[in-house]
Amino acid sequence: MKILVAMDSFKESMTSHEAGCAVRDGILQRYPDAEIIVRQMSDGGEGFVDAIASCVPGERVDLEVTGPLNEPVRASYYITSDSNTAFIESASACGLMLIDEDRRNPLYTTTYGLGELIRDAAERGVRDYVIGLGGSGTNDGGAGMLQALGYRFLDSGGSDIRRGAIGLKDLKEIDDSGAMTVLKGCRFEIASDVTNPLCGPCGASYVFAPQKGAGREDVALMDGWMSSYAGKTALLIPDADKDSEGSGSAGGLGFAFRTYLGGVIASGADLVIHKTGLEELVRNADIVITGEGRIDSQSSMGKATVKIARLGRRYGKRTIGIGGLIADGAVPDPANGFAEMYEVMRDSDDDYLDPSKARYNMIRTASAININRQ
Repeated sequence: MKILVAMDSFKESMTSHEAGCAVRDGILQRYPDAEIIVRQMSDGGEGFVDAIASCVPGERVDLEVTGPLNEPVRASYYITSDSNTAFIESASACGLMLIDEDRRNPLYTTTYGLGELIRDAAERGVRDYVIGLGGSGTNDGGAGMLQALGYRFLDSGGSDIRRGAIGLKDLKEIDDSGAMTVLKGCRFEIASDVTNPLCGPCGASYVFAPQKGAGREDVALMDGWMSSYAGKTALLIPDADKDSEGSGSAGGLGFAFRTYLGGVIASGADLVIHKTGLEELVRNADIVITGEGRIDSQSSMGKATVKIARLGRRYGKRTIGIGGLIADGAVPDPANGFAEMYEVMRDSDDDYLDPSKARYNMIRTASAININRQ
């Protein structure tokens, strides 16, 4: 009996690898002879580089960059063995996880450190980039990243604007004369399953900024500044499109990559599945187990777990979903690919995914799976 375990991360609780190993250990408690393969999974957010590094030969590059609060942080990216491609997780430099909860406010957080990662890779000769956009704590439209790459965003006095969304309030002109010339020969593939536009009711500010600490009044202001930023971008780059799908991902990083760097946005889950050879592992397994912190009605909208479950269904595999919480009436269904679902939460345990309890609870949940059921 071959079992493939490919879990997404359980945010602020377990990494993809930790969750997968806990599922493996739970099954082995009951079936010690089971043959289990654990693979890491991501949709472009947390764990993106780890998922790639677990299957693609290469090395990590560690360096100090500017964090989301303009304070130094340690970040890393991954270069393939042939030195041709860099995989970068934007959250490692500007992620929400880097910001203490009481300091979260996208008015003042910047993507500058992400630009520093790209600059470092470019100076090493890398020309192909795969960027995971999930988990950002920013809403600056990618302006900070572009500043690190040599673009200047100027106020009415000709000075550089402040970093963070607040800087867009003062933006009067964009100067690309100092942008790294090597960028013209670089290719950017953007891993994101977000389809929101840059601005408007479904845009980055209204939909995602509140999750990053923005107040209600700030959301409306940021949306207006973001729209103005898009307009000034169009003066420099006439085909700039703030309404294109995915432009609102990661607080507008999708817009910056697509417009300024010629980036192509692709499903993060599909990209990871392809780069790690996960489809072949699904094909050769008898049972496929996947999961994430919450499985709900949104899980069918591009999430990694459902992508894997649908692969399992395509190849006629028994596919099992494990959710920290199963909500909004989510049930096993051909639409999401799951034949069975298991929930980690117990009614009497509100902190079931507290880091100190999460592994035990995941092992307990996985040990309840009957792998011999037909």
